[in-house]
This record gives sequence, structure tokens and C-alpha cells, in this order.
Amino acid sequence: MIYIISGASRSGKTIAAKMLFKKTNIPYINVDQLMMGFAGGMFDTGIHPENWPDKNAELMWPFLKNTIISMIEGGIDYIFEGEEFLPELINELDILYPNIIRRCFIGFTEISQKDKMDNIRKYAEPNDWLVVHMDDYIKDHINNMIKYSNTIKEKCLEHNTVYFDSSSEFQNTLDEVVQYLCVIKETVSY
Repeated sequence: MIYIISGASRSGKTIAAKMLFKKTNIPYINVDQLMMGFAGGMFDTGIHPENWPDKNAELMWPFLKNTIISMIEGGIDYIFEGEEFLPELINELDILYPNIIRRCFIGFTEISQKDKMDNIRKYAEPNDWLVVHMDDYIKDHINNMIKYSNTIKEKCLEHNTVYFDSSSEFQNTLDEVVQYLCVIKETVSY
């Protein structure tokens, strides 16, 4: 089974992936780290951390799609977590490999800037890239991710993909994400 947890920055994707790992012992990768590798080492790709997530998702899709196909065909279970996925792109794999990919998107569309700032500080890990910035930068990032969350929410509806909103009851929402992902649709054979 391939698990994909995607959505807006600061929505709880990494926390959910770590929770899913603890529950299933299936390894995971933070795709944002791969994005940074592309951005820092393969300049001609156009992949860059300042791009909107959907642009990086489109640019990285050929790599991610073929990586996932290789894992599916090799019978490898894996968790992918990061902004670099779009519902419509993942649907391409559902056609080829039905019932093998469990995915969901997380965003936050209905939270105040102050509450999200408090939430970010509460759940920030040591050396967190965002919290080292000044408040104005963080507020701008929050506003951009609220906009992106709305876009992702619409795309999820359009492409029959589950969307979770972590605006309120953050930890409970992440518990729901993990519970949803752990429900097996059918017995899967590779």
C-alpha cells in the first residue's frame, strides 16, 4: 500500500505521517526534503522552495509518479508526505493501480492568523525553518497557505479525494487522518 499525505504547509502533514509510521511501522519520506534536493542540485528543473506548492507538484510529478510505480510493482509499502502532490495527478495512478494508494489532503481554511501562529509555535520542532523568521513573514506564509488550502479543498472535491481541515481541533483532526488512512479498502495484491 502507498500512503500519500499532502496539502498546505503547516496543516499537520508531517505530524500525521509520523503518527502513521508509529502505528504501521511503514517507512515514510518527507517529499519537501526531496524538493530541496532538486532545488539545490538540479537548477534546470525549475523546482524552488519559493514556488507555490502546486507548481512544484507539477514539476516533480514525473519523478514521484515513477518512484511510486516502482514501489508498487516491487511490492513496497511506503508513506509519502509533503506539499508536492495534487489530487488530479494522484488519480492517474488510481487508474493504473486501483485500491493500492490511500491518500488525503490537509489544509486550514477557517482559522485566524493569531490562532494559526500560536498553533505553529506549539507544534514546531527544533530548528523549524518557519519559526526562525519574523512575525510578518510567518503571517504572510499563513495567509498564503489559507489561500492554498481553499484551492486544495476545491480540487479534492472535484477529484473525489478526502480533505481534512485542521483549522480547529488540530490534534483530533490528525488522529482522524491516521484513522482514515489505516482503513483498508480491500485486500490488496500486487
